[in-house]
Amino acid sequence: MLACRLRILLAFAGGLALSSPSLAGTIQMQVTTQTEVTPEAAKLTVIIANQGDDAALRVAPHLLVGETGRALQTLPRLAPGESQTLSDELRPNPFQKGVYHIPLYVDYEDANGWPLQATHIIEIRNPKGVAPSGLAAKIAPQTLVDETRATLTLYNSHNARRTLAVQKVVPSALLLSEFPDEVAIGPTEKLTLPLLLVNKNALPPSHYRITIVLADQDSDQHYSEAIPIDVDVREGSVPRRTLLMGVLAALIFGAAAVVVYSRLSKRS
Repeated sequence: MLACRLRILLAFAGGLALSSPSLAGTIQMQVTTQTEVTPEAAKLTVIIANQGDDAALRVAPHLLVGETGRALQTLPRLAPGESQTLSDELRPNPFQKGVYHIPLYVDYEDANGWPLQATHIIEIRNPKGVAPSGLAAKIAPQTLVDETRATLTLYNSHNARRTLAVQKVVPSALLLSEFPDEVAIGPTEKLTLPLLLVNKNALPPSHYRITIVLADQDSDQHYSEAIPIDVDVREGSVPRRTLLMGVLAALIFGAAAVVVYSRLSKRS
């Protein structure tokens, strides 16, 4: 009877190996935005396009305005080559004179149900002719397997000391660590700021963009500068997707084996 049980379990394992889910294709989300700001309201137009070769499912975009989240229309499916235009209106207009950068997060899933997220920054100029931030930053594109360290160079061209609030716009698959929540910089000063990038669960090969938003305000206007960091996720010695799919298959097989063994034990 034990040999029979073992044959049944091995046959079940072979079936799992043959029916393991195939890897999804590429989903490449491109987001573009348009803004129209009046004294009464801020109108936003968001165009989401899938430029990959696999469909994106349950596409859920949402804004973060200050500390307030704001969901846009959820799209059940975005086919390869398809784009959808969404609109929103913030009333009353929450933006005073100056420049603002508003994060837009787009959550979606691939054909295997794997959760993914793209980010985009919406620039608001109220009015359009406001002064620039006076900040300049430089950071090289990054290649990431598990984690990597980098440095950001920041320059303040204003003749005044500034305390900059920091907002980190990071896709959920990555982590930005060891970067301050506030930066103090002197007049015409140049700073070098270290940071650590960590791959939480991004599957290679893939491309992400992290954005660091620096902002402050004086008696005249609000200032903001968005600093993009492009990140290419590469495979290490063991491809991350292969490892995760293997772990998932092992868990499914283990649970199924327990159920089958339990039923056979009851019959005997």
